[in-house]
Amino acid sequence: MNDIPTHDEMDIADDGYGGINFVFGFTPYFIYREPNSHNGVDFKVDDNDCGGRRIKMETPECIVQFLQYLYDTAKNKSHIEQKIGQRIVPITNTIIKILKWKDDINLHNYFNDINKWFMGIQYYKYMNKKRPKQQTLYELLFEDRIDNLHNLNMIIRITLSKYNGLPVIRENEQVYEIMKKMMWEICGDLSQNKYEDFEDFYFPKYNK
Repeated sequence: MNDIPTHDEMDIADDGYGGINFVFGFTPYFIYREPNSHNGVDFKVDDNDCGGRRIKMETPECIVQFLQYLYDTAKNKSHIEQKIGQRIVPITNTIIKILKWKDDINLHNYFNDINKWFMGIQYYKYMNKKRPKQQTLYELLFEDRIDNLHNLNMIIRITLSKYNGLPVIRENEQVYEIMKKMMWEICGDLSQNKYEDFEDFYFPKYNK
């Protein structure tokens, strides 16, 4: 077994009753072994009252196996979120161009690009078959790059400067406020596999 989480990567404490409490990846866990149990269960993950996971272990080898499971899950989560985060620049740039300037020649292509990116993101799932949560997607696809108006202003002034000759539809403040609301809703739909067409659904709703 290689690369399993180290003691320093987990907040570990003996609970005083023959079990071990620890935190890994912001999730609390409790490992315990039932006396006189001979079921041969490797490990079982169940919700407990504290919102963490209760794992039944029959042998010390099971604990090592579970730690490897945690490591593989964390590694998969990091890979998925890295892939999603790589889309933040083209997605935010394109939505800014749609909201900021009048460009009828390229508008339909912008919509197609956005749909392609979001539909691809919607397919990503973690090892547990769950999709990233709304807040996670919102950070990865918007807030990590544009968490305030100043960042948006810099993108428009520097990164997208070649579009400044186009007719302006909205001031930067309006673009920022619309993007916050729009991206929050889109990320919520992505997290539930409910994303709809950008041109026919999201854009008309916020293009007022």
